Amino acid sequence: DPLQRHGILIAIDENKDNEVIGMIIAELRIDPFGTSEGYIKQVYLMEEYRGHGIGELLVKKAIEHLQKIKVEKIKVNIKEKARKAANLYAKMHFKKVYEVLELDISKENLEDSR
Repeated sequence: DPLQRHGILIAIDENKDNEVIGMIIAELRIDPFGTSEGYIKQVYLMEEYRGHGIGELLVKKAIEHLQKIKVEKIKVNIKEKARKAANLYAKMHFKKVYEVLELDISKENLEDSR
């Protein structure tokens, strides 16, 4: 099982000499209270393959893997602008449980805010 060994599942196009077209990174995390959580760290799919159910299949395979290793919850972070990703996860019964705020304190941004 590629996910078990590496935490990565690769999608290939068999019609294009097994060209890599996407991937998902899913990992097991243990929180400070000892609860096991699955975390979908990254999903990538080449643009021309989007909208064909491949991303959904990658997420489903990651969920299956995480279920096999007995995680209790699966988390994923998505950017505010990623509406298609948000819709996919909502369709798969993921729920918004918290919001993350970010402050960019790099030198150039700090000077702009003064």
